[in-house]
Amino acid sequence: AMGRGHNGFAWTVGQAAMVITFLASVVIWGDPAKWRQWIGVLLVLAALVLIGMGKAGDPKRNVGQGLSWLRMSFIAFALFGLSQTCYTIPSRWAGWTDSARLRPLLVALPVLLVTGVWAVLRRDRYSRGLVLLSIGGASIGVVSPILLFRALDLMGRTGMLAVTYPLAVGVCIISFALYSRTTLGERFGVSGVSAIALGVGGIVALAVV
Repeated sequence: AMGRGHNGFAWTVGQAAMVITFLASVVIWGDPAKWRQWIGVLLVLAALVLIGMGKAGDPKRNVGQGLSWLRMSFIAFALFGLSQTCYTIPSRWAGWTDSARLRPLLVALPVLLVTGVWAVLRRDRYSRGLVLLSIGGASIGVVSPILLFRALDLMGRTGMLAVTYPLAVGVCIISFALYSRTTLGERFGVSGVSAIALGVGGIVALAVV
């Protein structure tokens, strides 16, 4: 989706999947939710609707692509929500701790295998700069889940597991939107800025405890 359409919006749609994780926490496991958090859910959903209606992005980048990138973004939204919900399950087991710290490895290994096979099948050529960038990104990718799972465990013990993803993803969305605008030069437009604002507002509301 990010390769075919607007990076900033594709990323926002995918990362907004924390709404699914929050709803699962409330509906399946009975985590308490305040009325402000329900408003947050509505704001995030409104942001997704705005992005969908606006078919956001630079028209030059979307010529011939139709809505395929947007469909892919919403598929990623559903899959991310499912995976993030699964990530939280061990943190709910009474008395359980990941003493061997295997969860980050179990998350990263399938991704490495799938992307590695895909790269080999595509027979892409990679420059030295891209290889170095990939190594740097992989290093960050190893540290990120370690910190995330630690946060999930700590928040799970205090009964505030439902706000962990909103906090982490909120920072992620804002940071990437700034990168998309300042570095990639992508345009957001009025509806796009409104969507980002609604999304950020919803995330803040979700994180209220």
